[in-house]
Amino acid sequence: MSYIKHSLGDIISQSLRAAYGIGEQADTVTNYHDGIVHVRVRDVYGTRRVYPLCPTGKLLAKLAGTETFTPQAIGLIRDLGYTFSVEQEQLP
Repeated sequence: MSYIKHSLGDIISQSLRAAYGIGEQADTVTNYHDGIVHVRVRDVYGTRRVYPLCPTGKLLAKLAGTETFTPQAIGLIRDLGYTFSVEQEQLP
């Protein structure tokens, strides 16, 4: 019998997908890869906000009970083995 090793982040991501009814194809359709949380950073009234863009990031934000990531949440998500990819700002 062979065992497949999964990271804690993978297990949590799979559990959240099952709980919210999101299939694996949600990340592949938009070219998002497991283990990377895609975010957008914006300045809102002088406060820096980090918004999740990918399905995994949105589920992690729901788990935290927020729409944006706090510095503490970012640290915990990194502890789970995820890395962050920040969207580059486009100039007009």
